[in-house]
Parts: sequence; structure tokens; C-alpha cells
Amino acid sequence: MEKKVLGVLQNFHFEGLYVAPDIPRKKADNAAASYGMPSSAKVFAIVDSTVFGSAKNGLAFTSHGLFWKNDWTTTSAKTHMPWEEFKATTQGRATKGSELFLGNGCAFGMAGSSMKPEALLQLLEKLAEQLQEPAEPVGHAVEAPIGQPATGQAPVVREEPVSAPPAAVIPPRPPQPEPEPIRKPAFEGSYQQDQLQILNAVAKRHRLSHQIQVAPSIKVYKVEKVIEISAGQIKPYDILMIVDNTFLQTAKDFLVVTAQAVWAKGTLRKLEQFPISEIRSIRCEAKNLYINDYDFQYFDQLSENEVLVMTNMLKELVVALGNQQQRSVGGGEPQLPHLLDNVLSAIYDDVINDAVSRMRLDNPQGRELITALTDCCFATFLLVSARLQEHQSSDRAEMLGQYLLAQTLATVFALRSSDELWSSLELQVAYMMIQGRLIYRVFGQTERAGIDMYPGQECYVQALRSVMEAGSLDDGLDALRDVLGEITRANQKAIEAAFECADQVQEMFIEGL
Repeated sequence: MEKKVLGVLQNFHFEGLYVAPDIPRKKADNAAASYGMPSSAKVFAIVDSTVFGSAKNGLAFTSHGLFWKNDWTTTSAKTHMPWEEFKATTQGRATKGSELFLGNGCAFGMAGSSMKPEALLQLLEKLAEQLQEPAEPVGHAVEAPIGQPATGQAPVVREEPVSAPPAAVIPPRPPQPEPEPIRKPAFEGSYQQDQLQILNAVAKRHRLSHQIQVAPSIKVYKVEKVIEISAGQIKPYDILMIVDNTFLQTAKDFLVVTAQAVWAKGTLRKLEQFPISEIRSIRCEAKNLYINDYDFQYFDQLSENEVLVMTNMLKELVVALGNQQQRSVGGGEPQLPHLLDNVLSAIYDDVINDAVSRMRLDNPQGRELITALTDCCFATFLLVSARLQEHQSSDRAEMLGQYLLAQTLATVFALRSSDELWSSLELQVAYMMIQGRLIYRVFGQTERAGIDMYPGQECYVQALRSVMEAGSLDDGLDALRDVLGEITRANQKAIEAAFECADQVQEMFIEGL
């Protein structure tokens, strides 16, 4: 059994699927603590269905069958399926939205997983095929038809009637376990998947505090408290993010983000909101969050750095949700191309770690600057995307290069055109280090994906240096033309997009730093 299961699992390679012996220790420990597996179960693989990669929700392939844990949005008759039952539920397996149905009323929710339900279904079908035991032949002798002699034998005279061959013995089917009673979901309705995709794509790029929960992994009691305090103004499946600003985690003091508005309830303040479409600026000072320069919420239960990271995440999320609202009217594509979104999500932590590793341990302010500046650099991709969507190259490699060039130039232009930003040598050094590592990591990730970006990495680094090291911005633009040589249509659109959003990027840098 173990060889068959591992043989199938090790032939599948999907993001979000971790196969032994390459299961991270933290994920394995969280799965063992959360999925209800017996201590004797041997874990072959884990599908992580959490946004931040903790694997506290997910599915495990084990020696005792499948074990899984869902968030509160997915209803399942039970969360364990032995292998014998798994083999007998072939007809019940299917996908719908972000859910994978396993048969017998069982479902596994994958809204927060990097692995697609269709990919996991493909794996399960292959596994079921391998686990079906082939019928064993009774013997190797070839019997002659009744009444006919075998080759090389004399006819046999039978004095008694020939008896019929014995009936095949069909082993009884193993008893099916009694289905557990189906638990009703905590609330009626469901999330809008496009909103979850936007939220999860943004959230993956930020190291949020444990006081912050994002859909679909939000505790039911927190949702209930928000509904109670808002007197039903906030609906359960509208809640995309909750920042619980209470010591005992009661959610009586909170900030909530929905696709339509940002809400806040302070200890001594009434419930307030800003519609997404009306938000012009978001910034923080120490532990205070300001929206449109209004003192919106004070987070005494978060550190100043946690408030800063949350603020940068909110800026990016509000832009993405605002663009999604406009697309819902005009019918556009997702804001970031799926390939680019995957690349950025995969390299975010590496870029921060690369930069932080070069800082002195006794420089916490420098580390905060690195985190904030990295968030700004990544958020710039969203700003240039709004201008590149109509001019996006259809070639994958050229598209990635187009976005990377636009983001690089937009951030450089934003820094160079602001005396306040450009006067800080520390900021210049930190930016060059972060942007250089970002370029390096993008190329590393695309090479692993088999995508050959052209021109190469060195061209983008030279473009960055040419503008940064020039005596003036005009001199930098002249040097940039020499680096790029013949300007392709895709690069021309990237340069135009960088100029168009440089002011927005500059404003984001000033507020975030």
C-alpha cells in the first residue's frame, strides 16, 4: 500500500503539495495536531490549504487513509476516509468552485490553497486507479472446452454427467462506516471567489500579525461579534479580513475589510467606515491608522512594525479591490497576470530575507525600513498593471520583462523626483539592495519555470543603475536609452506606464516610509 501511494504522489508536482520526505517540519506538526490523525499514522503527503502556509487546514495522505481539516466555510460529513472507502467512492469525486468532493458527503475546501481542486482530483483519480487490486488468475493450465479432448490426449469417456464449473466466490464488500451527521455551515451563503483570489494574492506578500485573520480562515466567533456590533450592516461572507485589537481576542475592538468598505470600531468610538471607492490615502503614524488623513483607528495590541506592515497591505488591497469594482462594471481581466502573481508570491519572503541578512543585528530600524520599502516595491506592480493591461504582451517572457521594467523605472523615477526621498542616502542604499534582489529572484523563479526572459538579468540591473547613478534624471533617461538599445513596443509601453504612475508610487513611498 505504502509503495503504491508514494509511487503516485511522487510523480505529481504541484505548488501546495508536499510529499515525503520533503514535508516541512512545521507543516507536518501542524497537520498532526489539527487533522485528527492517530499517532500511528504514517504521513505520505500534505496538501496545504492555508493562505499563509501553516497547513493548519489541509489534507493528509496517510497509511490510515485521508485525513483533512476545513475552514468554517466548507461542510463535510466527516474528515477521515479509509483507503477501502476511498476505493469505493469513485463516482462521488468531483470539483465545484474551490471545493473538492470526495464522495459519501465528504468535501475538502481549497479556497486558500495554491493547489487547484482540479489538480488534486487528477491525483486522486490516478491514486484510485493504482489501488484497485487486479484479479488474480486461478491457474496457468489451459482447459479444453467441455466434451473436447485436450491436445495430445485420447478422448475420455465420461460415465457421469459433467458437473457445472463452481461459481466464482465473490468476497463480501467491507462494511461501510456510518456517515456522520452533516454539519450545517455557520452562516448561509458563500464567498465570491474573485474577491478571495485578490485577497489571498495580496496577503501572501505581507507578514501579517497573528491578530489579523483573512478569509476564508476567520474564526466563527469573531465573525459573529462583528455582525452583532454592526447590527447586521456587515454580512458574514463580505468579511475579507479582521484585525482583532483586543487583548483577549474577543473582536470587540476591530478593523474589518470588505470588498465595499473598510470598517473600524474602537473601544471608545462608534462604528465607522470608508467606502473603498472614496479612499484616497492610507498611512500610519506609530500605532495610529489614517484614512484620507482622518484618524481612523488606534491599534494598541499591535506593535508599530505590525501596524506598518498592515498599512502597506491595506494600501495594496484597497487598490486591488477598487480596480476589481471597476472591472465588474467594465468586465476586465484579473489585475495581475496569473503567472506574474505566482512569481511575486513565491519570491516575496526571499527578497526580504536577502536584504535583512545584510543588515546588522543591532539595527531594528533598518529592518523595519527594509520591510516597508519591500512592500512598496511589490505594490508598485499593482500600480503599473492598471496601465499595462490593455498593452500587455501575449508572450509570457516578454510580459514578465515588461512588468519588471515598468516597476523598476516607476520606483526609480519616484525616488529621484522627490527631494525628500532622494536626500536620504540610507534609503537609496536600501532601495538598490531590495530592487537588485527582486530582479535577481524574478529571473531565478522564471528560469525554474522554464521561461527564458530576454533581455537578460544584467540589462535590468544596468537600467536600474543608469538612472540611479546619473547626475540628473534627464541624464539617467539618456543612459537608459543606451542600455535598452532598440526600444520594442512592449518596452515603450512599460516606460510610459512607469512615468504615468510615478507620482502615485512616490506618494506611496512617502506615506509608507
